[in-house]
Amino acid sequence: MNNSQFQNPYRDESGRPLLRRSVVTFIDILGYQDQVKKAVASGEEGTLLMSLRHAYDETYSHIKDVEESNRPHWLVKGFTDNIVIGYPVRLDAEPEMGDMFSNLCTFQLMMTIHGFFIRGGMAIGDLYMDDEIVFGEGLIEAFETEQNQARDPRIVLSRSAIEYATHHLKHYAHVEDAPQYEHLLKDCDGQLFINYLYPTIEFEAEYVIGEEEILGHKEIVKSRLEQFISEPTIWSKYFWVANYHNWFCDHTRHFDEQHKLNLYGIPVGPSRIQ
Repeated sequence: MNNSQFQNPYRDESGRPLLRRSVVTFIDILGYQDQVKKAVASGEEGTLLMSLRHAYDETYSHIKDVEESNRPHWLVKGFTDNIVIGYPVRLDAEPEMGDMFSNLCTFQLMMTIHGFFIRGGMAIGDLYMDDEIVFGEGLIEAFETEQNQARDPRIVLSRSAIEYATHHLKHYAHVEDAPQYEHLLKDCDGQLFINYLYPTIEFEAEYVIGEEEILGHKEIVKSRLEQFISEPTIWSKYFWVANYHNWFCDHTRHFDEQHKLNLYGIPVGPSRIQ
C-alpha cells in the first residue's frame, strides 16, 4: 500500500476503497468559463491564470485538512473551477458540519475578495474519494444542489444537510445559542446558505480579517455591479451579494453605513426615452 492510500480516510487499513457517510460539498467558481473566454479574446489569459493561482495560494489552506496526522480527517479534490470536499462523519455529524461551515466561510470570503465568486451545495451521503475518483450519492446530491438551487454566489444546504442541521439545533435550549445560528442564514426563497461574511467578526484576531476585508468585499461587489449593468442575468447575481453584504452590515454592531454599498445610486429602475 502506498503512502497516499494510507493517508486516505476513504480506504481501509489494507488500502481497499470504502464508501463512508460524509459531509460533501461541491463548489463552482461563478462565471469561470466566461472569464476564460474573455481573457483569451483580450490576450490576458496569463493574467487570469496568475490571479487564480494567487487566490488559491492565499485561500486553499482554509479547506485543506492541516492536522498533523498520517490520516487526515477530510479530503479535497480540485479540478479547474470545481472543488469537492469529503468529510467522513461519526455519530450525528454535528462536529464535521461545524468544521465545514467554519472553513467554507473563510474560504468563500477570501476567494470573493480576490475576485472569484463561488457557489456550491452541501449534502450528507455516502462518498468515496481518491486521486482519480469521486463517487457516491453524496456527491450527486451536492452537485445537483449547486446546479439547481444555489443560483447566486452562495453555498446552500441540500435536503439531507438541512435535516441534519435541524436535528443539531435541537441540542440547544435556544437557537441563538447554537453555532449554526451564526454560520447559516435563511434566504428569502427558503434556502439555507453559509453566512460567509461571518469571519469578519468571528476570527478577526486569528485570521486578521475585519474592517479591511468587509471594505474589500464592498469594493469588489461594487465593481461587478458596474461591470455587468448591461447583462441582467449576471448582474442580478452580484445584486444578490450586495443585498447580503448590506444585510450583514445592518445586523452586526461592528459595521455601519460607511461599510455598506450605496444601492440607491445604482440605476435599477426604468427611465424615459430621450
